Amino acid sequence: MNTHMSGMAFMISDSYKDKLIRSHPSGLPCRKLPNQSILFKLSERQIAIDSPAQLYYRQKSLYQCVVPDYTETRVYCPPGYLRKFTPDGNRLLAFSGDQKDVLVYDYLGAGTGQGVYCSDSPFEDVKAELFSRFFRLKFSVSVASGGENLNRECSLFTDDGHYVIVGSSVTVAEEAYPDMYEIFRNNESVSPNIRFPLEDYSLHIVDMRGGAVTDSRTFKCDKIFLSHNQGLSLCHSTLAVLSVQHQTIYLFQVCSGLFIPTQEIGRFCYPDDDMLFSMVRFTQTNATVCSAEEREPDQALSPGREPYRPFLEKWYCLLKHRFLCWMMRQAEGLCTPGNQTPMTNFFNSYGYLSSLKLWKMQLLSEHHLLLKYASEDIVTMKQSDPTSQPAFFAVYDIESTDILAVYENTSEELLRIYDNHADSFRAPISHPLAHDICSVANNVHAKTLHMKFKQTITNAKYGG
Repeated sequence: MNTHMSGMAFMISDSYKDKLIRSHPSGLPCRKLPNQSILFKLSERQIAIDSPAQLYYRQKSLYQCVVPDYTETRVYCPPGYLRKFTPDGNRLLAFSGDQKDVLVYDYLGAGTGQGVYCSDSPFEDVKAELFSRFFRLKFSVSVASGGENLNRECSLFTDDGHYVIVGSSVTVAEEAYPDMYEIFRNNESVSPNIRFPLEDYSLHIVDMRGGAVTDSRTFKCDKIFLSHNQGLSLCHSTLAVLSVQHQTIYLFQVCSGLFIPTQEIGRFCYPDDDMLFSMVRFTQTNATVCSAEEREPDQALSPGREPYRPFLEKWYCLLKHRFLCWMMRQAEGLCTPGNQTPMTNFFNSYGYLSSLKLWKMQLLSEHHLLLKYASEDIVTMKQSDPTSQPAFFAVYDIESTDILAVYENTSEELLRIYDNHADSFRAPISHPLAHDICSVANNVHAKTLHMKFKQTITNAKYGG
């Protein structure tokens, strides 16, 4: 049987080859390969006049000719955690072993390693000095203080690589635990537990060229996921910080090494909503006090009355209100005169939808946010397997404060959007060297990995 199948394969191959030769009278076509000489490509790069798109292609083609021919392992490195290069590749970011300091190394270039193996030094001595051949410590900046430790998996570079944003945290001590209204600052705040402890956080901007901390912001009694930048998102000069504990997104402009707060999204959506609400509340409170004084002077409210507590509000926060309104309008649009099932399903699931909490966040652009909602058990880590539970993705317009679309995590439409526009879900970098970053759009190997990942989330329960 195997011999028969092998014979058939050879017959098919021969017939295909004969057909291909007959279709080309001059014989089999020969694919023309470009000149792969590095000298030729260097000359072409100097004298050729290309469009911007061709320029990046020519640079990438040149670098493909440079292939490393040697790899060294188990090289001695100074104590600490080496993290990442700046966007321009000139400096290396690292954290000290005690996670208190930020270390900045200058990259000296590949040419500094020339002749390192030509000396008569022992092999182990060569390995010991190899790191110092390529990197030189430029700054050691003390960042974390007050018992905080830097999170070595949290770092965001600005587009020019001039500044880096790092985060530090410390668990809130039980003897210094805040009061209830500090923990629950609005009616969307979640309940902490053993798996979801409250911490004090600080974000710092470090000048990579001057070696100094230029600005810091603190978030007391909060929960922000710093690992892998889950709770932070930087798009050009706009920084978004997600407070999971208080269900609030803080927006900053990173300008000249400073955090400039612009607005908070959660309880309110517009920057001046808080001011307008305070004015109306102050007017109503004064009217209530005046009427009480006119009726019963001995029962008038005292000047030291209780402060206003947003946690006791009965209405929804504006961001949650926008989300529920979109879901209701979507159900209304699916209804027909003889079929009101979509609205019935909406009202049946209204309790579940209103209990959803903001879990993750990402800036798609400077004006659009991608939000992920899930149940409170998932957000507070009570659920051991969050990928098996349903979730919702919402696209939020910061300027108009509108929810533009909502998708379930099992949505085929969302999967198709991600499949066709995967680069739009990556952190944008405007540095000129970033245009050559490998992506699904320009690399067949990245496309293969993307298709494998797509197959994984397609087969996963509840969309992964």
